[in-house]
Amino acid sequence: MKNVFLIVLIGLLWVSPAHSESPSWQNKEGNSPEAMKSENGFTGSVLVVTDEDWKQKWETPPETKPKFNKAGVVGYDTKVFILIFFSNPAQDEHQSSNIHCDLKIINPTGAAILTKQDMVCFSGQVASSPSSQYLSAPVIGFTGDTSDPVGTWVVEVKLRDAVRRVELPLRTTFELTKIVNSDGGGKTVLDVGKPLAVPGQQDMPIGAAIEPLTSEVAAVEQSQPADAAKPAVVKPHVQEENWAVNLIAYQQDLLAQRKAEEFAAKGIVAKVSKVEAKGEVWYRLSVDGFISQSEAAVYAARVKKTLNLSSVWINKNKN
Repeated sequence: MKNVFLIVLIGLLWVSPAHSESPSWQNKEGNSPEAMKSENGFTGSVLVVTDEDWKQKWETPPETKPKFNKAGVVGYDTKVFILIFFSNPAQDEHQSSNIHCDLKIINPTGAAILTKQDMVCFSGQVASSPSSQYLSAPVIGFTGDTSDPVGTWVVEVKLRDAVRRVELPLRTTFELTKIVNSDGGGKTVLDVGKPLAVPGQQDMPIGAAIEPLTSEVAAVEQSQPADAAKPAVVKPHVQEENWAVNLIAYQQDLLAQRKAEEFAAKGIVAKVSKVEAKGEVWYRLSVDGFISQSEAAVYAARVKKTLNLSSVWINKNKN
């Protein structure tokens, strides 16, 4: 990754509050055994997050438990930050602690693209109880480059309590994908004629509505001038409601991400969502942001033809 930056937080632990509990993140996955270790009372953990405001989230009162967004699957334009936490460091005769760490970032080919050794993560007296949770310095941040390989990236940390003479090997991962995250800007509202009369249920199979809609869309396209460029098939603006067109689903996240990349190459930007149905986990590709059921149905007819799908279905997202 070309855009690697080091955020030196010397002194951060003296001015930032410690937290009595481990920090949490919104996807509720929790740390893996490799990402959190404890030995002889010394505890350490590593977390890769996408929060650009991680410093503001951490600098909160001790009674506030910060919530971080753990990096799972990220695009090339997403900034990623490596946070290293520790608690209960040993103290010497001067009541000072001394924490060092090594850090290595490994790409999917097995090559180490960044190596930092024997960094000073903390040195001095802790500001409150040693058993509280502390954020170590420095913090490493980076963004992906289009030349970087997609796949699983590994972050390895060796966290050492020099006073206690204990080393904790920590490891976590995230997935880099070619899909560039977007804020949804530049969307165009599709306006192809009168609304379609459809049932009022929240989750509707597109089924029999596809063929007449296909004819209706074709008639609108034929009415345009022959030399006029066809508009790109994109999502409409979200207004009062949010309807989604569901394209396909897989039981493996990697397959779903690859299909999303394939659709993106054809001009269809679909998001991948983890859903559970009848006790099974699926990864669904969908396009949302439609302001009405009829508008979603018109788009469904068009995208079904564009992507040559056997079936698609629409539903209304909950606000």
